[in-house]
Amino acid sequence: VFNSIMAFAVDLLARFQRYHTLAEQERSIAMGVFLGQFINTFVVALVVYAQIDAFSSLVQRNLGSNAEWVPILAGQFRDFTDQWYTVVGAQILTTILANITSPLIPPLLAGLYACVRPLLARYALTQSSLNKTFIGSDFNLATRYGFALNTVFVCLALSSAIPVLLPIGAIILLFTSWVDRVFLLRFCRTPPMYSDRLNRGAVASLPYAMLLHMLLACWVYSAQYDTGGAMFPRPSATNGVIIGESAKALSGGSAPADCAALDA
Repeated sequence: VFNSIMAFAVDLLARFQRYHTLAEQERSIAMGVFLGQFINTFVVALVVYAQIDAFSSLVQRNLGSNAEWVPILAGQFRDFTDQWYTVVGAQILTTILANITSPLIPPLLAGLYACVRPLLARYALTQSSLNKTFIGSDFNLATRYGFALNTVFVCLALSSAIPVLLPIGAIILLFTSWVDRVFLLRFCRTPPMYSDRLNRGAVASLPYAMLLHMLLACWVYSAQYDTGGAMFPRPSATNGVIIGESAKALSGGSAPADCAALDA
């Protein structure tokens, strides 16, 4: 719900800025919708529940008893533990699944309007008002781009921690494409001519999604806490196997006793 309200607000603000071209306006709307939904879906959940001791101690020293008013990086999870998946992972997954209902709102409203259109046409007093009654809805391409970019970024960023996000993201994009095709061809008026600036801007941002994916993968696969060490098949210092010694063994050195025991 919040993502839909935010997309509507971004659209109003972009129109209020009065860009010189429609392409500039649409690109601003797409980036605004994407950034707002990405922060609400991913960044807020990650920052609020994460616990970084250096930052929390700095806030505690400067604010004292008022430190609770800054709940950033002062959560309960220091790493991607099993409890993190139960709380934060489930919350992000629920938000992503709930976003699939966002593309359904315009077609449903357009379908309801089509049902009452004949009744409204009876009360049209002029030909101009009658024509407006039968004009189709506007197809807002920019908000679709913002929604698609948010889905791609969130699913790629957390796919190392939650691999099921990859097929879920693919299903959401496929479903959104089918719904938008029906909405455009059945209920919308002919859209204006767009340049390729919006598409080029969206494609140019995809490498940053891969960079975010690699950074989160390094974080996920390097967890060193006991509660998170058993999640992934990697050496753990708590089990007596030192990562540096394992790397030495793989490079041709003598294998530690613990590694030999594990191999056996």
